[in-house]
This record gives sequence, C-alpha cells and structure tokens, in this order.
Amino acid sequence: MSQGFRTVRIDDVSLAYTVAGQGEPLLLIMGFGGTMDFWGFPFVSTLMKKFKVIAFDNRGLGESSIGTEPPRIERFASDAAGLLDHLGIESAHVLGWSMGGYVAQELTLARPELVRDLVLYGTCCDHRAALATRPETFGDLMDVSGTDMDRTKTALRMLFPRSWLDSHPGFEKAFLSRPMTVYSRCAEGIAGQVEAIASWKGCCDKVSSISVPALVVAGDMDGVIPASLSRDLAKALPDGSFRSFSDGGHGLVYQYPKELAEMVTEFLIY
Repeated sequence: MSQGFRTVRIDDVSLAYTVAGQGEPLLLIMGFGGTMDFWGFPFVSTLMKKFKVIAFDNRGLGESSIGTEPPRIERFASDAAGLLDHLGIESAHVLGWSMGGYVAQELTLARPELVRDLVLYGTCCDHRAALATRPETFGDLMDVSGTDMDRTKTALRMLFPRSWLDSHPGFEKAFLSRPMTVYSRCAEGIAGQVEAIASWKGCCDKVSSISVPALVVAGDMDGVIPASLSRDLAKALPDGSFRSFSDGGHGLVYQYPKELAEMVTEFLIY
C-alpha cells in the first residue's frame, strides 16, 4: 500500500501516507511494529470498494521520520489528527488495530469532531491490563534483539492460533518465506513505540465520554490482547458493540481479510 506514498509535515515529523478508493474517508491506524503495508491488499481492497481509505506510517516506522518529540500514544493521535486536517477532512471513520486502537481512542477523546465512528480491533483501553495477563508475551513481542527471521517467527506465533496454522499449512510457509525487516530497518522507531506503550496510562476512565458508535472486534483466541479485555471495552463505551471470530487470533486481518472488511463496512455504512 505504500507504493506511491506521499508525505506531509505534521509538527516535528514527516508523515508518509496513502489515499486509495472512493467514498467516505476511512482512516486506518496501524499497531505496534507495523507499517501501512501491514494492512494487506485483500483487506484494503475490500474496503476500497466503499471507502476512501487513508493509511499512514506512524512516526519512526516505514517511510515516516521519527521526529524530535518524545514518543507517546497521545502524540501518535495528534499526528493522525494532523493528517486529517491536512487532507481537509472534517470527520472520518476511524479503525485502529492493537496499539492503533489505543491511538484511535486518544484521537477520539482529543478531537471528537474528527471521528464519525470507531472500529477498535484487537485492542483494549489500558495496556497495563493486557501486560498483567501476559507479561512473557509482551516481553517477546517488544524484544528488539534477534534476526529478521527470529522476529518473523515470533510474529507468526503471536498473531495466529497454533490450531489455525495447523489447518492452513500453506499460510505458515508463505508467511515465513518473507522475513520481516521493519525491526532492523526502524530500530529507533520500534524503541519509541515500546516507550510510548509503556508510558501510556490508558483511558478506561475516559471512554464513557466517547459518544460515537463503536464496534470492538476481537479474535476469541487472540494471544496478544485477551478477548475479554476487548469485550470489557465494548461494554464501557456508551454506544459500543462487540463481534468476534471464534478461531481468530490477533492477526484477523490476515486470517479473515474479506470477512473482517465486510464486517467493518456493514457497521460503518448500514
């Protein structure tokens, strides 16, 4: 998706972004360690049938510069708001995945006029709660040591339930055939995201003020953010609803790209 990207200066950072498709604007906010390419063509191409899809690289990742400001979730949200302002978009549908869900919530709290509605996928309202349940998982996820292949194998284990991989052997082979290079290419940006997540105090005490319709989506077998925390978030949102995939993991966007995109489209349009 980064092919043909553009850049814009937002405060202290040069932010890389793409716009594709026709329709109402839909802003995609990527999670930890990912670039705009990580959304994958099957997912994005389905969304493009109904939306003008806006994706970007968070500061320090992909084609975006790292900037000079301390890395914070709230800072990432300000970057997203600045991108919408630059594009002249008064309000947009917003979808955030994992850490991107943290950013999406902070964006909605800081600039509610920019957000028509929310899709929060594989996320929660307080990272500390997720960390408390799975300290070893997050230790592995945020470990910046090892080779690109080591990181790719860790991502495979984190994103997909073992039972699902066993029933899709071709997928595992294909995933491992393309080692992830983002950790080695963007080490400073990855470290910044680790710092941002660690310093975020969460927003569970504030989500009751988010009045827009919100869909929270999770995989029941998510090995990163427990689905129970996603359910709790949906209950805490005044106009929240919850949907799940029974054999889905944190990587729903790869397991069920078309189905997830259609679920998102149905919620945002109908």
